[in-house]
Parts: sequence; C-alpha cells; structure tokens
Amino acid sequence: MPEAFIDPDLKGAEAVAVKIREEQDEEICGWGDRVEVCNKARSLRFEIYIKGEVKLPKENDLPYYMPAILPSVFLISNNMFDQEKVRKKNQQNPKPGVKPIFKASQVGLYLLSEDKTTIQLSEIYNESFFKDIFYGIDFMSFDSITGVVKKSKISDQTNLGLVIAFRPVNDKIPYAQQRKLGDFEHVVYLPNQFARKVSELDSHAGDDIQELAKRALGLRKN
Repeated sequence: MPEAFIDPDLKGAEAVAVKIREEQDEEICGWGDRVEVCNKARSLRFEIYIKGEVKLPKENDLPYYMPAILPSVFLISNNMFDQEKVRKKNQQNPKPGVKPIFKASQVGLYLLSEDKTTIQLSEIYNESFFKDIFYGIDFMSFDSITGVVKKSKISDQTNLGLVIAFRPVNDKIPYAQQRKLGDFEHVVYLPNQFARKVSELDSHAGDDIQELAKRALGLRKN
C-alpha cells in the first residue's frame, strides 16, 4: 500500500475504502412528470478489510455472501405471485452466497462525540463478504444512503469523528438512541482525514439531487 494511504488513526480494520456507487441495473425516469428526466440511485460504498481472527457478530458464519441482483427477472415474468413463490422457496433453502452474514440493520455509520457516545447517522447494508480474500484477511462491503452527513450539519467540524460499528446479533437498543462504545461488538474508527472524505463524497451526492430537482422543474436543460 502507498505510504500516503497509511493512517495510524485507523483502528479496528486493516484498511477501509469509500466511494460513491451509482446504480447500473435500474434507472428511474419521469421526475416532475418529464419522461426525459432520469436518475440512477446513488449510495456510499464502504469496502472494509478485517483480520479473520476478529470475532465479528455474524448471524451466519459463512465463507462468502454476494446475492445476485436480477432486475431483468421482471421482464421475463410480471406475475408477482410466481416471483413470490420462488422468493419463499429460496428463503427456505438458500443458494450458496445468498444467505446473509449480518442482519439487515446490524451495522451502522455513527458520529462519535467528545464524551465517547455515538449517534447513528445511517444503517449500512452488507452487499458482499469474502473470507480470506488475502491470507487471514476478510473483505466486506456495505452501502449507505447518501446525504446523511450533510443533513446532520456536522460536515464543517474540524475533527469529524466517524465510526462503523457492529451491533450484537440480538441487539435490543433502539437505533436512534445514543449509545456507548461498549454497546457494540466491534468498532472501526475512521481517521479524521478519511471521515472528511466521506463527508465530501456525501455532500457531492446531495448536490446531484438538487440538480435533478432543477431538471424536473424545467429549470435546467439536459
């Protein structure tokens, strides 16, 4: 890894990357009743590398997870009853790679305050998991909705404390409630410079939504 990418303030993971991911499978058109105004959903994608020896709170301890996204299935059959039958069958006897490693809302992006309590900014959803992608290191990716840092009005903070935290599998604490770091099974501490990059990407994603609104209202030509 280039030396410029190494930050000793990263704790709880060997490496973390972030980018804006744009949905490529589907596009929503018709914003503002204008058929030509289209938009692809965007998300913050976090890619995390953690040593396999770390005991993460997994719902299912499996070697990999990468569910197929098949939007074309709606072109083959528009019979929702048949599709629901197949979905239930797959739930009862999941195919390899489809059974999730973590529960849907088990991992989150949190703001870390000075008194070491946390407030959840967003749930982040597990999109893939590969055990031993490198020797003794597991890879996992998570997606978050965009606009979460911007809406919280914390992007201008000099020291922006963000963490990615894993709740226990059977966690009972409400998501919106402030939590102590000890409430989590595992915490990834993001360095300030990296947290500012997350904030920057999040803000740019929000600007695209504003541009879409202008186009939908006829205020901006394509």
